[in-house]
Amino acid sequence: MKISAIIMAVVSLLFFVSTTMAQPSPEQLIGQFQKALMKELKQGLQQGPTQAIKVCQIKAPEIAAQLSTDQIAIGRSTTRLRNPDNQAPHWVAEILDGYQTGTPIKESQTVDLLNGKQGYIKPIYIRQPCLKCHGTTIAPDIAAALNEYYPNDQATGYKAGDFRGVFWVETQTN
Repeated sequence: MKISAIIMAVVSLLFFVSTTMAQPSPEQLIGQFQKALMKELKQGLQQGPTQAIKVCQIKAPEIAAQLSTDQIAIGRSTTRLRNPDNQAPHWVAEILDGYQTGTPIKESQTVDLLNGKQGYIKPIYIRQPCLKCHGTTIAPDIAAALNEYYPNDQATGYKAGDFRGVFWVETQTN
């Protein structure tokens, strides 16, 4: 009887350790997303800015899908969408509205959600290389490609340092 109780306790402990260690933190997930996306963008930019636009359209959703599971959803969004498929989940939309109407927060946030879920966001700010496709002055070939891939694009007119949007992660906590 004692041996079976010990075995059961060890199995339970191993299961607990394997499930908690197997799931990366939201910070790690966003880091993986950023790293993979930047790698793809750099490769695209080597072929020209219009190729980088295709990377954002095709590769970014693929990377998010690869990192998502039935317990984890990951994405990026903004109030000024380029890709309508990046529409924010409700809880993210509320935070984005707060960024737009108040002083933008420079740090990540954790949000308790309903049904045992937790949200995590990390703000995205425009950097100099982003301005080729998101700035106020866009080269004609890039503007034509943006119009072709994103006819309802709202993601231009930024300056370096402007708030662009967020990476977000939603996890099941129980």
